[in-house]
Amino acid sequence: MHYEFFPYLTNSQEEVLSEAVDLSELENSIGILFEANPDFFPSIFRWIAYFNDHFLESTTIHKYCVTSVISLFRSETAIVNQSLYELNLSMSFFDELYSQPYLIRLENQKEGDLILQIAILFGRYPGMIIRSLTKSLILLKTQKHNRVFELFELLFVKFNTPNFLVANLPYLTTEEAQVLMHVLQGNSLRSAQITGYKVSKKEAFLLKNVTIQIIHTDRIFLRSLIFVRLYKARQNPDLIRQILRSSQEYELDCKRFLNGINFWISVLSFLTDHEDQIARPMTHYIDFFDRKRRGQNKLKGGCKLKYRTIESVDREIGEWHHAIIEIAPPKTNFEWDHSEIEDAVIISSGRKYFFKELTSEHDLYNEGKSLVHCVTTYSQQCISGQTRVWSMSCKRGKNWSSLLTIQVTNEQVVQVAGMCNRKPESFERFVVEAWATKFELIYDC
Repeated sequence: MHYEFFPYLTNSQEEVLSEAVDLSELENSIGILFEANPDFFPSIFRWIAYFNDHFLESTTIHKYCVTSVISLFRSETAIVNQSLYELNLSMSFFDELYSQPYLIRLENQKEGDLILQIAILFGRYPGMIIRSLTKSLILLKTQKHNRVFELFELLFVKFNTPNFLVANLPYLTTEEAQVLMHVLQGNSLRSAQITGYKVSKKEAFLLKNVTIQIIHTDRIFLRSLIFVRLYKARQNPDLIRQILRSSQEYELDCKRFLNGINFWISVLSFLTDHEDQIARPMTHYIDFFDRKRRGQNKLKGGCKLKYRTIESVDREIGEWHHAIIEIAPPKTNFEWDHSEIEDAVIISSGRKYFFKELTSEHDLYNEGKSLVHCVTTYSQQCISGQTRVWSMSCKRGKNWSSLLTIQVTNEQVVQVAGMCNRKPESFERFVVEAWATKFELIYDC
């Protein structure tokens, strides 16, 4: 089959590549990008043509970097604004890789995203390279793990690094990449120009020294700043991560989340102060306050939590959960495409568990009504592709009965909830982890 945008593929190459990459989907993506931004098309074409020419030299670089090129051109990353000179330098980076007897074998898509971003920075900041690529590759032979990440450090890192940016290197926007390179020259994070955001001395210190785990691939600087502003108020990193993982406002509109940071600081303080009195799963409280913040339920006494008791909030959550049962079905039934992860059956201790992706508003509504939780409110995130939701059910007699709802964001299982948002039992967790392992997902909840 001939693909218009892949003229360099032979039939045999196309056959091998199609086992790993959906060529028709990639071609369709390029067509959409061309209609939206015709000026970007030549650069996309040159990148893909380049990897096509070197396909036989490294199938893994081709497999992951072609996909990465498409993904990066959809975002605001530095690849979009490459000059022809920078593009040629970036390709010379890969020329050097291909010429080495020790060739890096990429293991997954994240490594593909990372090595392409390193090549882009190699082209944009040639004056900041602290050792040659050839020497870096020789030193890299001694590394057994994180080889691609080590390559970035060997090329660019001389002083302490801003870990929150380096850890998310593949997803940095042009501006965030500029901040990273500014700091790598030994400059202060505070002296970097971040449009719209001022960083205090303490926040700059925390950004560089606190472990910040982000499951999202957009607005890395802003999401990290939110984390440290919460951390500055109350040093409870595990609870902060729970709040950020569960909050739809943080996921959908993190700028609004930052603007309402005082509300979220009060939530963090309230939950920290009452942590030993909390009987419900923590996600009950986070979901409740999140809906309050987004105007989907009304918190008695307003937003002030200073003089509230955990008992009064528990009563309101109970009333809210009861109200969920009475919610009418959605008037529309938007549907979204199934992800690449197929529906599957996992067998554990002789019992079958069925994992089915929910792909419509009615699916979410029925799941929420069955298990009495608020998954129905996740429709916008699913429609936009920011998150995916699965239902895990177990066969009882002739019927399948829903046990758990599973949220997956950026290939990570970030939330698992049963009836009334209960936590999964140990045997259920084992089944979910087996499913996650089967499809190479990270279990992070």
